[in-house]
Amino acid sequence: MAKVLTAKSIENLRPGAVRREIADGGCRGLYFIIQPSGVRSWACRYRVNGRSQKLTLGAFPTIGLPQARRMAAAALEHLATGGDPVHRGARQAQNPPLFVEGSRAHASAGSGAGMARPARVRY
Repeated sequence: MAKVLTAKSIENLRPGAVRREIADGGCRGLYFIIQPSGVRSWACRYRVNGRSQKLTLGAFPTIGLPQARRMAAAALEHLATGGDPVHRGARQAQNPPLFVEGSRAHASAGSGAGMARPARVRY
């Protein structure tokens, strides 16, 4: 079983000659990745239909250990309900908010009163 990662143990990890993935014993599927260049990031590994998948969660230290654990748990929960966390993000990117929705939100904030409404345009 993998050791439970701590903030101190993550800070003490140094890059080596090869890319390393260190499993977190505190959250199933969560990995801390260290590139030889020193870039650090978080990933969640899981299986869909027998095939291994990897969901990159984000860069360290922008995303800390507690947030990475919450994100990995949410991804695995989505997987347990029959979804695929990787494709969930792709669907959201394919359906960006309409310009009209953004402009209405901006207008409701108090600026843009009296402006004409733009046509429905996807960007």
